[in-house]
Amino acid sequence: MNRSQKFVVVLALVAVVLAGLYPPWLRIDKRGIKRASEYAILFKSPEKPTDALLANAPVIYRVDFLRLAEGWGCMVGLAGLLTALLRERVPAGQLVGVQRTSGNVRSIAPRGTASSIPVETKTRDS
Repeated sequence: MNRSQKFVVVLALVAVVLAGLYPPWLRIDKRGIKRASEYAILFKSPEKPTDALLANAPVIYRVDFLRLAEGWGCMVGLAGLLTALLRERVPAGQLVGVQRTSGNVRSIAPRGTASSIPVETKTRDS
């Protein structure tokens, strides 16, 4: 993992933790109607002075775990995509490996250099 990838992963972890500390809330009124509320600190629900009025009371606030999970999923997905895009690419001229072509195995190396991998040619008959 290169430096850019590590930065993206750390940034994603910080974002997930902050989103968990400052989650979205769900407001449930006395009739059981659920509405998305605002974001607020985890340890204190976002109660408003008008919630205490008899017309609105009782109002319950709960953390909206579905919206929180959606946010976390987007953050993790974006971090994974960025991590994949930021991988180090090796120039094609520096690759040394094995290539399969129609049942034969042969060594590939950069042009003008001797292969450091022993050449082993196998056919389907042998």
